[in-house]
Amino acid sequence: MLVPGPSWSLAEGLDGDAESRKRTLEPEQDSQAPVRILDIQLGSGGTLVGRVRDEQGRPLAGLTVVVSRAGHVVARVRTGELGDYRVTGLVGGVYCVRAGSSVAIGRLWTTASAPPRSRQRLDLAAGRAVEVRGQSGEASVGDRLDPVHRFGLDGQGGLDPFEITLLTTSMISLTLSAVMLSRIDELQDSVDRLSASP
Repeated sequence: MLVPGPSWSLAEGLDGDAESRKRTLEPEQDSQAPVRILDIQLGSGGTLVGRVRDEQGRPLAGLTVVVSRAGHVVARVRTGELGDYRVTGLVGGVYCVRAGSSVAIGRLWTTASAPPRSRQRLDLAAGRAVEVRGQSGEASVGDRLDPVHRFGLDGQGGLDPFEITLLTTSMISLTLSAVMLSRIDELQDSVDRLSASP
């Protein structure tokens, strides 16, 4: 059986600040825009700097910027009053930088190995993301997974048929276990009352 492969897009930057051109190698089937990979030159000590702004160009202060590599978070910093951030101690490689609703993929280069048209900083345009924390993934009110909706206490939502079946089976098993333990205790008492035969 043949499985269709992924769609690949190339992002070619004309210069550090110009909008990149996209060339698609296969037709994309998703409506999502391709991810741009930016070449960024690290400063001394492996320093990545940048600024986070909102859609209107205003700096976003106090926003968390998360830098990860190969799925592992390597740094988490907050933006300053002017929306600027600084991450130190990075080495060259491909990193994912997230701030609010914005995600950028950057190839970070040392000063000696950076391509001539690489940028000196990684600026992001982001809206404020709502941070929701929860336990076992049951946290998001937007996804209607809050406990009130989850268990149908708001008159909507509730458990699905599989969960109801599982809950009912568990309750029946618990009840039967209690009955059987009671009967075993009664049987043990009967045996204890029998006189020992010679």
